[in-house]
Amino acid sequence: MPDITRRRLRDFEALLRNHPEGLSTAEIAAELGVSQRTVYNDLARLESDGVPIYEEKGQYFLDANYQPAIRLSLAQAWFLYLPLRRMVRAELHRMPLVRCLLHQIASLLHEEIADQLFPDLIQEEVSERDQIFTRLVECWRKQQHVELRYQRPNADRASTLVVAPWWFEPTVWSDAFYLICGFERASGKIEPLTLKLDRILSAKSLNTRFERPSGREISHYLEHTWGIWVGEQSPVQVKLRFHNRQFQRLQETRWHPTQDMWLERDGSVIWQVQISEPQEMMPWIRGWGADVEVLEPDDLRQQIAAEAEATARLYGRSQQKRDYIF
Repeated sequence: MPDITRRRLRDFEALLRNHPEGLSTAEIAAELGVSQRTVYNDLARLESDGVPIYEEKGQYFLDANYQPAIRLSLAQAWFLYLPLRRMVRAELHRMPLVRCLLHQIASLLHEEIADQLFPDLIQEEVSERDQIFTRLVECWRKQQHVELRYQRPNADRASTLVVAPWWFEPTVWSDAFYLICGFERASGKIEPLTLKLDRILSAKSLNTRFERPSGREISHYLEHTWGIWVGEQSPVQVKLRFHNRQFQRLQETRWHPTQDMWLERDGSVIWQVQISEPQEMMPWIRGWGADVEVLEPDDLRQQIAAEAEATARLYGRSQQKRDYIF
């Protein structure tokens, strides 16, 4: 098959995927810049290749559940393996939905690599968690509102929320996954809301529809987050001072797109970022122990200092002489 034909078939498939409402052969021909005869020939080629296209009242549709196959080099296969293996080590593969996904992806990988994705374990049956996620994805696709029961941390009972499912997003520094949704306040204003998937107890699709933001708009919305939390105000500067022994470790990872870092004359490392909700950084800051000092903002500094004092009291060290690292 000539390359020009192969590229056109890929464009054809992508065109139908981007138009779930369906397209006529005349519309397809106009979009691809070909004749309707070529469109009919390409339809026959795609159907013979197993691409699930169906016709209804003169409109052609691509099955919404269809995902095209990809081919990987060995280096690409290893790079794909790494985040998948992380899912396995976090035991997410106990979920039938994830386990099925891994089995499908395994066919793309070298056999020896794929074997590491399937350690022995007691497999769970299809759970409500699987069903909730599947329902949310379907409501995302159809742009339907969904009614959720959501269990907030330390709350006595679950809250009932009606939201518009906009997007799904992982956190960067943990294994948690979130639903980003639109939530209508009492004032009628639609505001973005992030909900941890593990805390959604039930989901029921509603008949009302919504217009969701584009993926680009969602990315812009998350631009200044440390992980997933979005603050109500403008981004805040977080400025930290690290012990010099952490300099190489800090250089090894690009922790945030806005980060800036330099060495001071005394050898300490100043590291700063612009973050929409600094509270989300607290577990990461705690992880550096006594090798980090919060300089800004002051409320974050005071919180970390109070926790350090409480920890010292817990271990009976609050009255001992303190050794400062800077």
